[in-house]
This record gives sequence, C-alpha cells and structure tokens, in this order.
Amino acid sequence: GDDATLRRFNGPLVGVTVEEAVHGLRRIGDVTVQALFAGGSGGNCSPDDVAAWSDRVVSIEPVAVQIYTLARGYPSRDIHPLAPAELRGIAARLAAQGIATTTF
Repeated sequence: GDDATLRRFNGPLVGVTVEEAVHGLRRIGDVTVQALFAGGSGGNCSPDDVAAWSDRVVSIEPVAVQIYTLARGYPSRDIHPLAPAELRGIAARLAAQGIATTTF
C-alpha cells in the first residue's frame, strides 16, 4: 500500500516503489493479485496498511485477489499468522468494491 510498509515488510531492492509495481500491474491487465498478510509489530495488517493496500488494489482493477497468511515457519518473532476472520475482514473491504477475493 505504501513505500514504508513495502520496505519494512518485503525488503525490496533499493529504488523499487509501490507506484512502480502498481503501474506495472495495471499495464498487464487481467491480473490476479496475491497478497500475504501477517500480524504483529512487524506485520502489514494495521488499519492504515490495509486501507492503503486496498486502495492500490482497486486502482489496479484485478480480475481476482487471493489473500493468505503465514502457513509455515517465518524468520521473525515480530510477525505471526492472522486468524481466518481477520483475512475475511480484509477480503470484505475489496468485495465492497466489487473485486472477487479469496482467502486461504
């Protein structure tokens, strides 16, 4: 959703921005977006994170969105899996915008 969360949560190469990624996905068309959400102090599911992310997804106009959480070991004590209800809450935000969303 925003560059600060991208850097903190994903650790991309220097110079990669959310806007560049969104622009590229828009150009592809007929794209399915997949996103991993994690809770905890190092996670990416605060209300502000989800709002910024969902706004970007809406602007991409994907054919579908797949949302999931951590399912096996992860390298930080600062993140943890989300409960299914939390994932459904994120999906509901997109569904309200008419975007088909599946949670795993």
